[in-house]
Amino acid sequence: MRPGTRDGDVQATPTYTSSPASTQGALLDLGIQADAITVTAMRPPIGQKTPPPGAVYAVRFGNVGCVIGDVRPDRVMVEVTGAAAEFGCLEPFSH
Repeated sequence: MRPGTRDGDVQATPTYTSSPASTQGALLDLGIQADAITVTAMRPPIGQKTPPPGAVYAVRFGNVGCVIGDVRPDRVMVEVTGAAAEFGCLEPFSH
């Protein structure tokens, strides 16, 4: 049963894509609180203007731990890390 459903409710299994909105929705459907989630679009490679399809995400667990990664059409990456005092889960883009 999906989070937020009642016994006896029938719901179709959601279809997710690698877009930031779909990634956010998938994390919310897992029951993670919205204020613990950060999702952004992929960054364009150096010298290109268009980013590849996909999303970068971070889920913060208290002030000490994070699950970060990316979702692309061909894969999902997951990494468990600690939270940095200066910036939290995702290192800020600086270039």
